Amino acid sequence: MWRWLSWLGDGLQGTFRRAQRLIYRREPRSTLHRQSWNVSPAKYRSDRRRQTLQRALQALVIRKVFQDLFGKAIFPNFATAAGWC
Repeated sequence: MWRWLSWLGDGLQGTFRRAQRLIYRREPRSTLHRQSWNVSPAKYRSDRRRQTLQRALQALVIRKVFQDLFGKAIFPNFATAAGWC
């Protein structure tokens, strides 16, 4: 499970940054940047893991918002075709 979350939170930061830019272009009033991504302290032992979990949580939200706005999933075909992975 940790490997998957690490890949999602750390390995794909560029992909989700690009997706977030597209979201802001489509919906300039989006509040994604204002949301807090709090993870329970019981879920991590170090600050680095906390950050990884927060980014993974943010990635899941971005994925959902992207799909709602554009009617397409980020993975697998869209991100691969765009060269995001």
